[in-house]
Amino acid sequence: MQIDENLIGNENIETALVAMHKFMSEENLANVLTIIKKRMEEKGHLFVAVDAAMKLRTITLEDKTVWFVVFTSVDEQLVKKDSVVSGFTAPISQIFDMVKNSEGIEGVILNPWHNSLKIDRRIMDLLI
Repeated sequence: MQIDENLIGNENIETALVAMHKFMSEENLANVLTIIKKRMEEKGHLFVAVDAAMKLRTITLEDKTVWFVVFTSVDEQLVKKDSVVSGFTAPISQIFDMVKNSEGIEGVILNPWHNSLKIDRRIMDLLI
């Protein structure tokens, strides 16, 4: 499998997410956000999922909020075997801008199948 060079470095986000889910704390959350901010400064990308109509894939949560689906790697989107999706990579900052310009979208859910993180508009403002 060919690796997208724009996603190299995102394994640091994945590692921090695992640690955060093992022990939820403000410190571990801050670490994840610091790593995401660093990846943004490095012009890092995320994998953005699209549906069959080539629209950005969303998830609607129980509270009726709608979120874009993004992944740290192509492999992360394959974690849930029955949900192989198409997509593309885009700079993290561009994804956040896209959310901010999309009505009805709360934010992104990073790696929604496991070790996920919801990044809402408020958190995006802190990272940009």
